[in-house]
Amino acid sequence: MSRHYSKSATGKVRPGFLVACIALLAAAVWIGLAVRAGRADAADTTYHKWSLIAIEETKHKYPKAALVDYSHIGRTQLEGGLSEEKFKLWLRQADREFGVYVTVRFSDAEDRLVSVDMRETPR
Repeated sequence: MSRHYSKSATGKVRPGFLVACIALLAAAVWIGLAVRAGRADAADTTYHKWSLIAIEETKHKYPKAALVDYSHIGRTQLEGGLSEEKFKLWLRQADREFGVYVTVRFSDAEDRLVSVDMRETPR
């Protein structure tokens, strides 16, 4: 289940690609600042792969929305060798701003995506 955001046939960069690049840059800056400040716990990047999937799938479901911000809520260990990473993404579409909770479920041993669930919230 992989969607890629890149240049369109006309050579123009698609908005989803720009949003993903901005989100990655913001995450890299935040991690760099946390490391410089000596906060190793804030620099935990074990969820990085899953955050990219959460952003990608959200952009697929809401293609006209702009990503305003996102946060990592946490990881939950499940039975059967599965884990979940939870994120909250803030989106803006036209005059509406809203949140989307994204849960990414994956197999620990195989590092394989199992499912992505989304739930929209007004705040």
